[in-house]
Amino acid sequence: IERLAREAGAGLTHRPILVGGVFNAVNGSVYEQRAHPVPAKLRYHAKDLQDWARLYGLRIGWPSVFPVNSVKVMRGALVAEEQGRQVAFARAAFEAYWGEDRDVSQDAEIAALAERVGLDPAATLARIAAPEIKAALRANTDELIERGGFGSPTIFVDGADMYFGNDRLPLVPAWWQGDAEGGALAGGGLHGEAAAEGLHHLARDGEAEAGALTGGLVVKKGSKIREATSSLMPGPVSLTSSTTWPASSS
Repeated sequence: IERLAREAGAGLTHRPILVGGVFNAVNGSVYEQRAHPVPAKLRYHAKDLQDWARLYGLRIGWPSVFPVNSVKVMRGALVAEEQGRQVAFARAAFEAYWGEDRDVSQDAEIAALAERVGLDPAATLARIAAPEIKAALRANTDELIERGGFGSPTIFVDGADMYFGNDRLPLVPAWWQGDAEGGALAGGGLHGEAAAEGLHHLARDGEAEAGALTGGLVVKKGSKIREATSSLMPGPVSLTSSTTWPASSS
């Protein structure tokens, strides 16, 4: 989605959510599917995850702690946003969890992530306990539910046109290209291979209790304004974008 935004000349804003809260409120079927998986589908899911990882040049394994409690690390993404490091922090967290099998629910791991992206570890840990940070994460999650979201990543175009899953990203430029009243974005290489970039765009089903990143995409072309909000989840395709931690496709 970052590459898509660049090629469209769009601004991109990410907002963390808690996908577990979304599941509890509107998508309890996720838990039923985990309790009673379909073996053939489960096998294909594992293959599909590796197919997406190979496509994007990512290393994705199955974490030993799954699902993971990502409340603190999602708050950490909000803290990182205050210092202009949110995307770097989120990417580092996804890589640590899905690629390095690190338990990102632990304070020591969050501190290491903060240091990795140039944030003060002690200050970050202190800030994630602030009431306003906790409230912001709850508000983001509630907003996604109110707007009809049920997992992560979720993308909103023009405020209300919703798309779910990293594999739906090619439909976003198709929406722009289909606008015949001026302000359409045609050509320019907005194809499927350019629609997603990075580990946090890989969570497709969002079947985990961790956090997700939701993003806002604003494109101004002529007198037209296009606004998209995407929920990008950390976790594997079984992360949604979007949000214990899956790693494929508020």
